[in-house]
Amino acid sequence: MDGVVALAGALSFWLVVLWLICGFFAGYVAYEKGRWGFWWFVMGLLFGPIALLAVVGLPDISSSMFQPSPKTHVTCPDCAEFVRNKAKVCPYCSCKLTPYTN
Repeated sequence: MDGVVALAGALSFWLVVLWLICGFFAGYVAYEKGRWGFWWFVMGLLFGPIALLAVVGLPDISSSMFQPSPKTHVTCPDCAEFVRNKAKVCPYCSCKLTPYTN
């Protein structure tokens, strides 16, 4: 009986260590992708490997998907801010724009 208790204690110790490692790696990966690392550390502690897989699958915030490009944005003639091509009014200076369509 003492062997079973010792085995259960060792397994629970390694399970806690695994969850901590998942939390640290989830926080680190999230931080490297430009996301809030502490939040993903907490999520890694709560959900373990599932949170780690989730953060690995997230896109990098600094990727070109979120950057303005000539295909998606134009420059406002008044305030020089990037505005969506289909915008009719600049959200920064309220300048009237002509929507650009390809």
